[in-house]
Amino acid sequence: MLQIDEMDPSQSINDLFQPLYQRASNIYTFVALRNQADEISRDYGTGELSNMTEAHLVIDICDHEGATVTELAEMSCRTKSAISQIIAKIEKKGYITRKRCKSNYRVYHFYPTEEGLRLCRQHKIYDVQMMLATNERLLKFCTQEEIDAFYKVLHYRCIDLKERLDTDRKASMEKEKAAK
Repeated sequence: MLQIDEMDPSQSINDLFQPLYQRASNIYTFVALRNQADEISRDYGTGELSNMTEAHLVIDICDHEGATVTELAEMSCRTKSAISQIIAKIEKKGYITRKRCKSNYRVYHFYPTEEGLRLCRQHKIYDVQMMLATNERLLKFCTQEEIDAFYKVLHYRCIDLKERLDTDRKASMEKEKAAK
């Protein structure tokens, strides 16, 4: 990794910062826009309104019947608290049911209802249609190889970021423990 004190003296930190910041800014903008899009309620073909976050949690439960809050949080890179809040919403809408774990009464396993299975199917159809349409729009600016490369880089960037977050969280917990 380049150390700042190893920089060419004729180069300013801004010369390095600006092109890197533009890349990072594109990521921040994408994440902000994606988060906004995820919270818009839509009818995915069931006659009921759900947002993307709710629909994807229903899909996770359909694809992993009997999953717990902890497992769902891990799958979706969300906190258990966030998952619990979304579960309350989709359970109220009738998309899932819960069953208490026989060996640990504090743990629940989640299962899709018939309505949940219907939302799952309809949302998967919606996602396929949207991904294909997005790919078509991107082809106006990029080649298919560039699009595929983007998704490959994004995949490995997610792995890298998750590893860094796990390391940072562990170090933070150790510092907090040592401070007590």
